[in-house]
Amino acid sequence: MLSLLAVRSTSAQEAAAESPEIKIVLRISKDFICSHGPPPIERVAPIDRCLFGARVTGTATTKGQAALTVDGDQSKPSFTFHFKGTTTQRTVASQHPVKAYSTGVTTFDVYRPIFFEGLEFSDGPEVIEASQSSRLDRLSVPPGLRGSIVRLFATPRIEEKRPQGDAIALRETKATLLADFGKETDRLVAELNSRMPWKQTLAMLMPQQTEWVEHFASTKDWILVSPGPKGATIPELPEESVELQAPMELWVYGKPDGPAATKVVALWNTIHNGLDRFRVLPPAASTVVKGIEPSAVGNWWVIRAGADLLEGMIDKAKAD
Repeated sequence: MLSLLAVRSTSAQEAAAESPEIKIVLRISKDFICSHGPPPIERVAPIDRCLFGARVTGTATTKGQAALTVDGDQSKPSFTFHFKGTTTQRTVASQHPVKAYSTGVTTFDVYRPIFFEGLEFSDGPEVIEASQSSRLDRLSVPPGLRGSIVRLFATPRIEEKRPQGDAIALRETKATLLADFGKETDRLVAELNSRMPWKQTLAMLMPQQTEWVEHFASTKDWILVSPGPKGATIPELPEESVELQAPMELWVYGKPDGPAATKVVALWNTIHNGLDRFRVLPPAASTVVKGIEPSAVGNWWVIRAGADLLEGMIDKAKAD
């Protein structure tokens, strides 16, 4: 009986040795996420419509600044994409024999939450907060007594209709901004997902029969995600992780051995080479971006995609 128990104990130890502990941590720089926002926008669009029996022509100039704000709750891997600015409408309303020159200003903040929920980024509904104000700059009327009479009757009528006109301008501006903003944030989320090969990485490194869940953590600088059993916590990375920083990092416990690790390194090199637009000086067509190799850090190996970009992104974030 004792010898049988000894055999069973030895077999259990051998099985444990053949099944090394799987620890995988993805670390994403929040500065890198913020770097995906577009530059300041200034756009001019024509205005040509009928309103209250008059033909209204002119231009609408939209100026705005995009920004990403990180969720104040550090336990949530989420942030909000904002586009704040103004649309200035300079118009002429023509109804013979009067021309009314006006200026309207829409102040807006359109925003959308973006989440990281396990395997990829996703976005919530667009929301817009906006207000409209306008003023009558001047009237063009016929000369002489006729013009004075026309002005006397036209001015109160224009002022009476102005709130209704502001409401129409506000509704149209909001609809245009929401449509454009929706397309821009859809592009942002698609681009973030295309630059983060998390699904493919897990498929290569995790046993297919493993039923683990994603665990999240959010710090001032990082979003972290790690697969593991329910109730588990994200593995603690070695002390060197404080110094080794890059836009995206893949930490794997153990040694980078076997075909799976080779495929993962090749995959992440593709992502690394695709970050050219974030580099200050993109390489010439004949220049190949230096590839990345996994580094051994204690009992871990780590892939650092875009490590050459971090310093420039931090400087940009401080300047903003």
